[in-house]
Amino acid sequence: MKLSEKNTLFLGAVELFWGMGMSFISPTAILPVILLGLGSNHLEIALLPILSSIGSGLPQLLSPKYFGKYLKMRKLLVILHLLTTLPILLIAISIYLFSPYRFVIIIGYALYSLFVGIVFPLWINYLAKVSSKEKRGNSLGIIFFLQTVAGASGVFIASRIYQSFQNIELIFFISFIFMFCGSFFFLATKEEGFESGTSYRYFPLKTLVRKYRWLLRYFLSRMLSRGAYLVISSFYIVNLIENNYSSNESAMLLGSSALIFQALFSLFYGRWSDRKRDKTAIILTLSLFSLCTLLMAFFKSFLVYLIVSFSLGSYVASEFVSFNNQMFSLVEPEERHSVIAFYGFFNTIPQVILPLLGGILMDFFGMTITALYSFLLLILALLFFITLPKE
Repeated sequence: MKLSEKNTLFLGAVELFWGMGMSFISPTAILPVILLGLGSNHLEIALLPILSSIGSGLPQLLSPKYFGKYLKMRKLLVILHLLTTLPILLIAISIYLFSPYRFVIIIGYALYSLFVGIVFPLWINYLAKVSSKEKRGNSLGIIFFLQTVAGASGVFIASRIYQSFQNIELIFFISFIFMFCGSFFFLATKEEGFESGTSYRYFPLKTLVRKYRWLLRYFLSRMLSRGAYLVISSFYIVNLIENNYSSNESAMLLGSSALIFQALFSLFYGRWSDRKRDKTAIILTLSLFSLCTLLMAFFKSFLVYLIVSFSLGSYVASEFVSFNNQMFSLVEPEERHSVIAFYGFFNTIPQVILPLLGGILMDFFGMTITALYSFLLLILALLFFITLPKE
């Protein structure tokens, strides 16, 4: 087995464990149920995705500024991953010793998100560094496939534990164990021989934009498409149930279907990326997502919403595999860490504002106008993206 393939195997093991651990404290599937049971209002529950977006986005610039100087990242990555798990352990201990105060969970989750924001650019940059350029897309596809499968399984297991035992501290402790243990698989990877001697120091945005004149258009495309995804994924299942287009069981099937499609598309886009077709793949997925969103604006049935879940799975897979792999191929390795961090930083506010506007439209005008709003965001994202250079 080649070194790059071994790295993919162990990085996949990391994400298998972390996918399981993160799903146990999912801000969309698990934590809202826990907080609701503790008496939280809708505003407190709404803080979870907001804190997740802000906490994991704004600190990303700290990553290249403070950790970009290191020529070797493996041990640093392990240490930061282990630190990221500590807020989850502290929540579990606090609940066990005292009482399940909802504000402890919210504050602890905010601190966890802050660490995620710091470690995320370093982690993505490491994935790019220790994978073969010719097989990088396939590596990303396999890693994200494993994370998705583990995440889907984890949500199911966590929901069963909570329904059966109502043991909140156990949920957080299991989450901590998975993520803590999974972090050590980084030590089995090898970074020697991949971009040896390369420093990933911080580059100011002005320097990057002068060199890569397409960069701001790339950021705008991803920000708009991500906002559209958050709007549709937040409301399409709710709308299906509220309007009795299908049963509750069938509606829940859509969430599972999106994850299945996401996992399968990860492998598909990974293969496609290695043939230098990332731009084509992204144009395809944005076009598909746009058409499905437009279809949902005028036709509402379980079949239409199932097609929408198909496009959602395709889009999320392309985000992790195709979008990232294209970015890796368009920038110099030493500038990659900074480009990743700036994207995460700038994407924070749209991830809050665009879904908020979608929620207001949903309350006042319903799903048709909300879907058309998302369609407009996707068309703008597609127009910005088409102007980008090829790999």
